Amino acid sequence: MLSLPSKKLKVIQKEIRSILNKHVISLRTIARIVGLLSASIQAIFPAPLHYRALQRLKIRHFQNGLGYSDEVPLSSDAKEELLWWLQHVQEWNGKTIFNSIPDLIIESDASLSGWGARCGSSSTGSKWSHSEASLHINCLELLAGFFAFKSFATNRSHCCILLRMDNISAVQYINRLGGTRSEILTNIAKEFWHFCLIRHIVLKAEYLPGLSNSIADWNSRYLIDASDWQLNPIIFHSLNTLWGPIHLDLFASRLNRQVPKFFSWRPDPETSGVDAFLQIWPPDKNYAFPPFALIPRVLLQIYIQKSTTILITPWWPTQSWFPQILGMLIDFPRILPYSPDLLINPSGERHPLILSHQLPLVAWLISGLPKASQTFLNQLKISFLKPGLQGRSIRNIVCSLIPQNVFPDSSPQFSH
Repeated sequence: MLSLPSKKLKVIQKEIRSILNKHVISLRTIARIVGLLSASIQAIFPAPLHYRALQRLKIRHFQNGLGYSDEVPLSSDAKEELLWWLQHVQEWNGKTIFNSIPDLIIESDASLSGWGARCGSSSTGSKWSHSEASLHINCLELLAGFFAFKSFATNRSHCCILLRMDNISAVQYINRLGGTRSEILTNIAKEFWHFCLIRHIVLKAEYLPGLSNSIADWNSRYLIDASDWQLNPIIFHSLNTLWGPIHLDLFASRLNRQVPKFFSWRPDPETSGVDAFLQIWPPDKNYAFPPFALIPRVLLQIYIQKSTTILITPWWPTQSWFPQILGMLIDFPRILPYSPDLLINPSGERHPLILSHQLPLVAWLISGLPKASQTFLNQLKISFLKPGLQGRSIRNIVCSLIPQNVFPDSSPQFSH
């Protein structure tokens, strides 16, 4: 174990307090402070994460022609770094993290389309958001490593993890805890390391040639998912106002979730659990917009877990699961209004069946508690078949239960 003597710590803290009390300071003073802080790396492991803004400030002003005697104001990032030294240097002094044998190995890769990752026999990947897609490829590679790490190691702590990547810049920014040439890369590395330090994880990065990183590379490029559609957030907000608050999105991803907490079908950097059918569904209001082939399994899961769920399905009254939904209702279903933007995928594309008016959707509030659904069904008027008379079609019966003008747009016209 290495630690700074108390005398040295007092010198650093005294210098920092002196700087923070001034409106402007000389570049010579900034250089001296950076030297003091960088000299403590061996004893204070996260030190490099908390003087990069000072380094960039010094370098930028030197490049603009200023000299050591010139005075400049501190940036907000630099002030934030100096405050960290006053507040946390004591707790980190002597807690140097040394290299060890990795407990987990993760591989990651990035393309301009998305990111991919592998850990053992598991793999995952996803597209970039619109804002992420505009970043430089080096930033995308480092971000892909961060997403891969969060996807496979969120529940890990007190361990060593090796991250293999085929981008040298990303590897260096991890192993050096940031840098001075790219502020964006430094910020990603800083957030990455904070995620690790909170969990007492030792992170090491290693360069992996692209030819040896084929699985992660494949997952970063082949990103077609026919079920990756998001309900228009305005419509979702209306449902949340009507039946919410909704606490969990059961079938979602980082890019199409409707609420902060969600379950994903593959490892995801922000998910609360992988595979909704393997998780415990809370009794609070849940939201489910599953792939249509999974609707029977969803209904069974709602019944088993006694969950209350807002379920989105097509209007398919001939399907075997349709009567089962009717028997689980605890409120009137709502026909979703037609809009070209009713369903959008992460790339911003509209659903072709919505555009051609061939996919009418309905929102159902259902419960796995038979007593709750029976209480609601008992409130309905007897309007079904009468002896000797021709019954009304199931379409007309259910439509008659659906309040009109729930949403501002007009309801879709269903084909017979």
